[in-house]
Amino acid sequence: MLLNMEDFEPDSWAASLQAASLVLLMCSTYGPGAPPSGSAKFFGWLAGSKDRELEAVLSGKPFSVLGFGSSSYPRFAAAADLLHSLMLAAGAKAMLSPAKADALAG
Repeated sequence: MLLNMEDFEPDSWAASLQAASLVLLMCSTYGPGAPPSGSAKFFGWLAGSKDRELEAVLSGKPFSVLGFGSSSYPRFAAAADLLHSLMLAAGAKAMLSPAKADALAG
């Protein structure tokens, strides 16, 4: 199943994430390390939901993050690092360190 962070809705996403056997998250980084504005609700849900619902959804869930950015910025693909940290804090299990695709590498 493919979900777009711009279409994030807590209830439907919680059910989809809980049903997934593996979660692959892809995220770009803008300017000085910010996630895309369309992903704000999803990032906010991960950062602000310290309740049992989020723990039940993500506890032990295997995940990986792929970040897109440009190494011309000091905080290259920082949104991917933030997403990785938020998933770990929510109890998910990282399969790999965040992978990063550099726009300058072509």
